[in-house]
Amino acid sequence: MKPDTKRVAKLRKLVGSAGGPAAFAKSYSQEDADKPIDHTYVSQILNGHRSFGEKAARNMERRAGLPDGYFDLPDEENINPRLAHLNKLLEDQPDYVIDEVIKDVDSLVELLKKTKGNGTQ
Repeated sequence: MKPDTKRVAKLRKLVGSAGGPAAFAKSYSQEDADKPIDHTYVSQILNGHRSFGEKAARNMERRAGLPDGYFDLPDEENINPRLAHLNKLLEDQPDYVIDEVIKDVDSLVELLKKTKGNGTQ
């Protein structure tokens, strides 16, 4: 499979899980990126009207908060991009900060389980 084809397949998977190009652009665009993701550009890539070469893939990764090289990683190395983003945020933090985040996430998950169990959302 050509790199361009592999990249488009991975982008298609992300866009599909987000709910389409507009939803992908809205939910993945990073505030600190040089510019937001344009949903029409994403559609053009997915429809084969634009190429998704090296430069375009790196720009999309940066604008979407994905790890560098995400679109070129072998499938088994592709992790959930949301988890990759979280990892990127925490990678330079001291252990005590990471431990606090883990405690907070554990508490939030427990609260969500209780809320869901009570039929409220």
